[in-house]
Amino acid sequence: MAPTTCCGKETIVDDGMRVCEVCGTATEDVNYDHGRTDTGTRCSAEGSYESNLKGIKRSSIFRNKGNYSMSRWKKVTSNAADMLRLNHEKLKEVNTLFEEAYHHPSRSLLFKQEGSKRGLCGACLYVACQRDAIPIPFPDICQAVQAEMSDVFQALKALKTHLGIHVHHPNRFSKDCVQVCLKKYGLESLENDLRDGIQQIFKSLEGCLIETGFKADPNILSVALLAWQRKFSLKMTLKGFQEKSEVSFPKSLKRRLGALRKMLYKMAVEVPWIQTEMVTNANAVTYLDDILKYQQSHRISRISSDSESDDETIEPALKKMKPEEASVRLHNFQETYSKIASHDLDCEELNEDDIPESELNNYIYLDEKKPDVKTLIDKLSSS
Repeated sequence: MAPTTCCGKETIVDDGMRVCEVCGTATEDVNYDHGRTDTGTRCSAEGSYESNLKGIKRSSIFRNKGNYSMSRWKKVTSNAADMLRLNHEKLKEVNTLFEEAYHHPSRSLLFKQEGSKRGLCGACLYVACQRDAIPIPFPDICQAVQAEMSDVFQALKALKTHLGIHVHHPNRFSKDCVQVCLKKYGLESLENDLRDGIQQIFKSLEGCLIETGFKADPNILSVALLAWQRKFSLKMTLKGFQEKSEVSFPKSLKRRLGALRKMLYKMAVEVPWIQTEMVTNANAVTYLDDILKYQQSHRISRISSDSESDDETIEPALKKMKPEEASVRLHNFQETYSKIASHDLDCEELNEDDIPESELNNYIYLDEKKPDVKTLIDKLSSS
């Protein structure tokens, strides 16, 4: 305790005042927080100070401390997810991975340094993004969590060694996954009718970034509903689709359904022979055949040219044609271009020495023979 200025003896603190045990002089303690009420001591009947922590279990103290520390690092991952524009479901997956690694009994995962914990945040973000093939570069993830690359690499190694968590690219929309999902929600009776339609929709969305989040079920069910509506001319609704199942659908189904409809709408309005004013988010799935034809023709009609000017000249003309016409025009263009390119169009102009004597009379020297040519023309016109 700090000594008083009067007699130099030790003091006790009472409600923000330092009281000398010898002379009783009271001075204000400048280090005392007057607004604090959750002190860990109390005054007993005898006037001595006792701890209030005796009745509290030691495990609860460390549990609260762990929760506080966990919330701190969840805040780091949340800020990083906002910077990287990840959705809430992806952030939930990151936090689940972090909690599993943070509470693992292995000593190697009990990170005691801040850099190691930030590396674990970056590792969980990287694994979660790579699982759904979200194209975020590794340096951007390290920068978002403010961690060194070496710390993130070390955390990735620890995740793989002790938890078996590693980067992999599962095909969540394969036929087997779709079959399991429909069976899970009691929709296996619709599988035979919707199997082809579901795979066609997933095929059209290959070039799009589908953020599946922590589960793929909402996207599979949304695509199944779109295939159902396409088969029955938009007469089926989400409510009627839910009545087919005895299991409640995920809460994010409606949000995923809206996102997929917007993707199909953007692809439909890019098809040149579709009237864009007739396309809406609700009926975009009915143009699926045109979308697939356009995607296929666009891949076929892409010309690998070294100069950018050739691409700018050819591609707009092909985009205005239907797939069959575009492919035929492209084939004819390539044949004609190859024939023209086979000749040397940049040859030098012929000189008099290069012309045989037997063919010299076929050439006219404009400067010298111009009067004779004019006379010949006049004779021919008069006759």
